[in-house]
Amino acid sequence: MAKWTFMYDLMGNRSPIVAPFPAAAAFTGVVGDLVYLSSGQVTSGGGSLASILGLLAEAITVAATAADPVKVYVLAPGMVIRGTADADASSVVLTNKTMDINATTQTVDVADTSNGCLLIYKASGSSSTVVDCLVTEFDLACVN
Repeated sequence: MAKWTFMYDLMGNRSPIVAPFPAAAAFTGVVGDLVYLSSGQVTSGGGSLASILGLLAEAITVAATAADPVKVYVLAPGMVIRGTADADASSVVLTNKTMDINATTQTVDVADTSNGCLLIYKASGSSSTVVDCLVTEFDLACVN
């Protein structure tokens, strides 16, 4: 199951395109991982994720060699992605545009509101841990 999924676009009727980008050495990931560019190469998002390129569009199960092409769903301003929060997120909906993720699980870290780039737009589910998020900082676009 994907960790993150594109849901909809608040700015119109766009969908993320799939584009190839060079991978970082030893990169692995599953479809739906949040990824960003580090020194011009794709790597998995972790703690202090300051910007996002998009969502991994293919599983990389064998460690990539540096610069191997990997497919990414490229996100743009206004696009909403769905993931999971590590705790009830109802109290932080629309409150902070610098929410961060847990490095190992790629869930929204509800207690970490610094050095991130997610705004929780909506929280749902029985314990408010299903979250729809807007990305606030992009590797290939700018919101501010």
